[in-house]
Amino acid sequence: MPTLQRQPGPDYAAHVTVGVPIETAFAAISTVDGLRGWWTEHTDGSAEPGGKLRFEFPKYEITKFMRVEESTRPTLVRWICAECSLPEWVGTELTFELTEADPARTELRFTHAGLQPQLECYGSCSAGWDYYLRSLASYLETGTGQPYRPINRDLADLAGLAPRLHRVAGVGHRHGPQDQARSTYDQENAGRILERGGALWLAPFNDQVGPSRRWTSLWHSARRATHSRRHADRWC
Repeated sequence: MPTLQRQPGPDYAAHVTVGVPIETAFAAISTVDGLRGWWTEHTDGSAEPGGKLRFEFPKYEITKFMRVEESTRPTLVRWICAECSLPEWVGTELTFELTEADPARTELRFTHAGLQPQLECYGSCSAGWDYYLRSLASYLETGTGQPYRPINRDLADLAGLAPRLHRVAGVGHRHGPQDQARSTYDQENAGRILERGGALWLAPFNDQVGPSRRWTSLWHSARRATHSRRHADRWC
């Protein structure tokens, strides 16, 4: 995975080099579909110069409107934040600069001018940009980013269980599945995602390897893969 590096200066700035041609990188920051792939799936509007983009994070009732000031293929995209549920963002300028390192590699430099350490939101917002710029790099290099989306759907996609996603009340335990819950629900809810009190559990697909071991291995693999998603949801 490419290494993201913060840049010194008064504003949030970072750069990363990705193993894709510059035109591919440009499409990810200059089209609605590209932006949906790494920042938030709730993106719409026009990415053309003079257009306005809307980025939504529904769980936290946060919406950001960006006016597209410049979109110069394939090297530069620049937005001004026109409206935002976070008042510190309004009037700030977001710039993506692309440079061709070689035909198969592109250097991305991102600056959020106006996002500065003295702002109350700086800690969470700068951490959010670290996360989503890595999501952008992943989207470019693997075709899969980690955009904002509901955590239940993310776990379902991870497990390949989207058609069988269920919310089951009264199952599991915040610190670990109980023996009784395992024996009662293992067969009935095989392969389902179980939720209680904000804790999520993957029930075993079968008990051939032992219900306790199968439950634990599935849960921990999902938990590791989605740990950063839980924090990113708070950043948005």
